[in-house]
Formats: sequence, C-alpha cells, structure tokens
Amino acid sequence: MLTFSRQSLIITNRRTNSALRALESATMKLHQHTTCERQTFTQKSGSLLIEMTVALGLLTAIGLFLLIGTLDLIPPRQWTIRQNMTDAYLTYEEAYAKRVPFDSFTNASSDWHLFSSIDPDADATEVPLGKAPGGKVITGTIIRTRIPDDNNLPAHGGTGTLATNPAEMETWKLLSVLTFNIGTKEYHKSRTVIRTR
Repeated sequence: MLTFSRQSLIITNRRTNSALRALESATMKLHQHTTCERQTFTQKSGSLLIEMTVALGLLTAIGLFLLIGTLDLIPPRQWTIRQNMTDAYLTYEEAYAKRVPFDSFTNASSDWHLFSSIDPDADATEVPLGKAPGGKVITGTIIRTRIPDDNNLPAHGGTGTLATNPAEMETWKLLSVLTFNIGTKEYHKSRTVIRTR
C-alpha cells in the first residue's frame, strides 16, 4: 500500500503548480509568438500587394511610352513610302514623255492636252500609284499638258516667224503634274520634258 506523507504531497503539489505555471507561460509565449507572426505576415502581405501594384503601374507606363514612340514612327514612314511611290510614278511619266512619238503628242487625241490657262485642271486623270501594306490601292491625280515654245511657227502654237525661226524648229514643253494626299495634306510634284524637232 502506498503511503504519502503530507510533506511529499506538498512538494508534489508545488511541482505540479510550477509545471502548470511553466506550461501556462509556454502557452502564453507561443500565443504571443503566433500573434506576432500573424501580424508580421499580414504586414508582409500588404507590403507585397503595394509593391506589385507599383511594379504593374511602372510596367504599364513603360508600355505606353513605347507604344507612343512606335506610333510616332508610323506617319514619317508612311510619308516616306508615299514619296517613293510618287517618285517612281513620275519616273514613268518622264520616260513616257521622252519616248512618245512627236506626232502623237501634238495631235488632238494626245495624252498631253494643250495647256489652257482658263481651266488647267480640266484634263485631270486619276492614276494608281501603288499599294499600301494590306492591299489598299494608293491613287493620285495626274494632269498632262503641252506648252508650245513662243518661237514656234503659228502652225505649231507659237508666234515665231521665218525670220526668228528660219529652221522651222518645233519645241514643246511636256509637263506632268501629280497631285496626291498624305493624311490631310495635299502634295504636288511635277516633271517637265522638253521635246524639239
């Protein structure tokens, strides 16, 4: 049979009380530590959200800046493409004016109509200049005129006489004027070929 003395029970009770206090103290410390970790985690989460928002805003700003920079490059590029197309077309016009037979451009059905100061745009013709990316046809308006030299004989549109033009030379200025638009602006380019016989 077990017998306990009063003193051993008091010691045991004290040990139990101190163990309980130590357990309570450890529990309190654990609770404080857990609460501290929760607060730290919450602060880190909020901080992370703010950092991500700032980073996303910064990336958006950089993206918009690059987009604007890219869009600023497009109009000059379109202008350059259109200028090259019109220069190429006018090269064709110049070659055409140089190779057309003399009798063909001086007759009434010529592509180069006699210049009229009353209505210089009367003989405007729409012509295709080329195609833009995507297949859109770019057009312009060409006006072809012929202007006789003042020293031509009256039969050839001039006011010359046999005294001023004894060789009966005939000189014509073939003028091709191309009108085209880039955006809202209108541009004009011309080529002139002098033909003499």
